[in-house]
Amino acid sequence: EPAYILLFDACKSAYLVDELHAVGRQAITVTPDDSNGNLRAASITCDIMELEKSLAFADKAIRQAPEAPQCRLSRAFTLARLGRYDDAIKEFEHVLKSSTHYDYGQCYEGLGLVLAQRGDYRQAARNFEKALHYDGDPDYLLLWTYLCYRRSGFDSSARVRDYRECRQLGDDQWVSSLFAACLGEIKSEELLDAARKAPAPAIAAGQLCEAYFVLGQLHLASGKPAAARAAFKAAVATNITVFVEYIWALAELARPQ
Repeated sequence: EPAYILLFDACKSAYLVDELHAVGRQAITVTPDDSNGNLRAASITCDIMELEKSLAFADKAIRQAPEAPQCRLSRAFTLARLGRYDDAIKEFEHVLKSSTHYDYGQCYEGLGLVLAQRGDYRQAARNFEKALHYDGDPDYLLLWTYLCYRRSGFDSSARVRDYRECRQLGDDQWVSSLFAACLGEIKSEELLDAARKAPAPAIAAGQLCEAYFVLGQLHLASGKPAAARAAFKAAVATNITVFVEYIWALAELARPQ
């Protein structure tokens, strides 16, 4: 089992989607039938989009360890991917009420993602802002916050500029490109060209998923629904199922036009 888990994590880090699915299906055959094993199986099947299996593993883990917050969080993230947003919110709120500050960052980030996928962008932004006070990736939390505020009709560009200056993003050219696109400093094709310049095809696919997603959000904020829909379809076509942007793009496409 440890070897499969390490291999799965390596494939996930490298965005090797086909290998990820194959290894994941092997890994869940050797995870032990206890709360930790079922929690790992729930996470793996969620990543490879076998969501009903993931929910079953998460439910089993909860029965075996009803007080463990990670089991509830796993169930919440799977419910979100299934589009069962109200149920996911209840799980995140349950953890916030019954857990310690250690789990709050994941809860607020998860709530932000669920609310954004449901179309409640203002509340989503507020939860991303709360998540910024805990462990998490501040670059992407701020990016998602900015996009949600743009969808709400509020431009937080000044905050992004201040953050970028203080953060000194020069070493991370890709994240710098995403922020530059949001601020209108580079055009759509320039962002896509930057994504394609990744050192490996799989990394390029991941960056293209993010690029198309960001462009879709910017198009919607600018009143260009057809261009947005094309961008979201392109994000989903990358098949990077482990990305938030992939799931969020699916949710945008499922929304009535």
